[in-house]
Order: sequence, then C-alpha cells, then structure tokens
Amino acid sequence: MEFSVIICTYNRAKVLAECLATLAEQTLSPDRYEVLVVDNHSTDDTAKVAASFAHCWSHFQCVSEADKYLSKARNTGTLHASGFHLVFLDDDVLLPPGYLDRVAYVRDHFAFPCWGGIDIPWYAHGKPLWVQDAYLQFRLPYEQVTQVNAARKECVTGFSFIIRRDLLLASGGFDPRVGMKGDVVGYGEETYLQHQLHARGIPVGYDPELILRHHMLPHKLKLRWYFEASVALGKSQAVFRRNMTWGPRILLILQTFCEIWLVTALDLVRSTWKWVIYKDFFWQNWLIESFRKIGKRVRFIRDLMLGSRA
Repeated sequence: MEFSVIICTYNRAKVLAECLATLAEQTLSPDRYEVLVVDNHSTDDTAKVAASFAHCWSHFQCVSEADKYLSKARNTGTLHASGFHLVFLDDDVLLPPGYLDRVAYVRDHFAFPCWGGIDIPWYAHGKPLWVQDAYLQFRLPYEQVTQVNAARKECVTGFSFIIRRDLLLASGGFDPRVGMKGDVVGYGEETYLQHQLHARGIPVGYDPELILRHHMLPHKLKLRWYFEASVALGKSQAVFRRNMTWGPRILLILQTFCEIWLVTALDLVRSTWKWVIYKDFFWQNWLIESFRKIGKRVRFIRDLMLGSRA
C-alpha cells in the first residue's frame, strides 16, 4: 500500500461523514490508498458513520482508541496502517478530488520524508463580520514547494500532515503529553515531532498547492475560543521545557515576562491604529490582536514555574 490516510475523530459524526465522502471520491486509484478512521472513544454516532463507509468501500476500515488523547489515537492509527506514507487529516476537512494525487506528486518529485499543505477556511453557515480568514488558516510565505525550518518556527500543521511510516515509528510516534484530549483544546504534537526531525537533519517540506477546505466549526467563531486556544498553545509549549535546569528556566521565565509587556504594547498600538483606520476592523479584532498573546505567555510561565506538577 502506498498511502494510509488516518483520521482520528471524537464526537464529530456529521463532519466526519462529509470528510469521508470526499475521501471516497479521490481520483487516485483505491488500490493505492487505504483510509483508517480511529474512533477516539466517541459517544455519538461516529462509530456508525465510520462503519457505514467501511461497509461500502473495501479500502476503508475502523479502529478504536479508548484513551481520548489525539496523540495516542494517531499512534494507534500508525500501528494499524499498512501504507509506506501516512497521511494524517483532521476529521473536519474537505478534500478536492485530486488531493491524494498531489500527495503522490510531491512524493515522486521531491525528497521530503515529511511534508504538509495549506487550508482554506470553510464556513458552512456563514461567519460573523469580525472573523477574519487569517485568524483561522495556515499558510507560510512561499509560493512553491519549499523546505521549512522548525528553528524559525516554520512547521506544517496536523490537519494535513504526511510522513513516512518508518520514520514516524523510528521517532517514537506522536508525544502523548501534548495535543487534544477529547473536548479539551491542545496543540503541539506534530510541531514537537518536526523539531525532533530538524535536530536530526531530516528535511520537512511545505506545499502551497496541497490545498483542502477546513470546516470552521461554531466554537471557532466565538471570541473566547481565540483566547482559550492561546492558553492551550502556551501549555503545550511549556511541556517540553520542563526538563530544563532551574538556571536556564528562570532566565526563560524572565525573558517571557518581558515579552508580555513589550509585545503587548506593540500589539496594542498596532491594533488601535487598525481600529481607527479600517472600517472592517471591529472591537473583537482589537481585543484579539491586542491581548491574545498574553494568555499563551502567562500559561507558559505558570507551567514552567510549576514544573512537573503542571
């Protein structure tokens, strides 16, 4: 098998069905890929939806993971996969028919053992006026397939993440200390993996033509989500710094504390200027762009101070 598409899901039966329907319509021959749905202990109709696709399509199958950590679900999918390359997708994405053809093209023409693409926000039921696509989509400033650098914070994201199976297994899989856990927001498992690959000199690629639509669920259209996500990001970033000795850790805490004041001051000036100048810049945008980064840094400092107890 060339590709194993792995979708880990938790209580998203409706959007999962929409995602799987686009996978069933891929122009890549079905004998070249399989689809594994990892049910992360859902309590809705997720299992029924996955089973219905497995019944209709021989290259679809279902597995389960009782622990609600997304990282563990991804590792479970990896163990059940038979493809040489693994294609990890979020359960709320919609693929164009040629998505897997593009994955195969990058594999055949570039030497990346790991790479990812971009998303276009999709609003099934419209969106508030203040919501900006830039808040919700991932895109790097490159117009062609490019090697990215994790040290410069250039990492592809997990909604469209391709990696060789043997490389992922050799790297120990995704770290279960970070990432989503049920309904609890979490990030960082694929980012940490890319930092590990970078440290070993293994290249990671970015393809701006590997495009999918990303369903923006209702909770992402609420103001509070942006601040909750920022706090979750700070928590994830702190996990891998807790093994620092206290000397470097204190210096990092002081540096981050100074960044809170400096970055917030600069963001406040910039966002206030936008609010005055632009008609389509609303008070919600002002709050997000002025203060969202505070939550990340405060949680980062808190968890560094608490160490292993956080």
